[in-house]
Amino acid sequence: MNKKVEIERMIMISNEFYKLTGIADKSPKEINAIELIPITANCTFSIELALKSLYYINNTDKATGHKIKDLYNLTKAYGLENFLLKDFSINEINKILDQLDNAFVEFRYLYEQNKTLTISRTFLKHFTSYINFYCNDYIKKNLK
Repeated sequence: MNKKVEIERMIMISNEFYKLTGIADKSPKEINAIELIPITANCTFSIELALKSLYYINNTDKATGHKIKDLYNLTKAYGLENFLLKDFSINEINKILDQLDNAFVEFRYLYEQNKTLTISRTFLKHFTSYINFYCNDYIKKNLK
């Protein structure tokens, strides 16, 4: 598979995980605590794939791993952080990155743990939407 096809596939799968959450059509207040677990896992995987596609379009190698903070740090220089700073403070960005950092791995098994889920539904909704919008737009404009 060539690089262009791989990137297109990555962003399409990212978009599908985002759509599966249904979060775009809900008010954060409508998301109950049980729903929040799979929504967060799927949003985080969507963000992961979007960030990996953004990295790959700008590099010859692919980013690996599931840690959202690491992937964000690899990709923020491609205009992503400036885009986010239009509507999020650096503290808000860091807070949601901390909350999502390993969520794809941890939230899939939350039912086995005796933990309380702490994540801002509003930040989750908006951050996921912004990341997906930016990465889709960037790839559309730059993928050749």
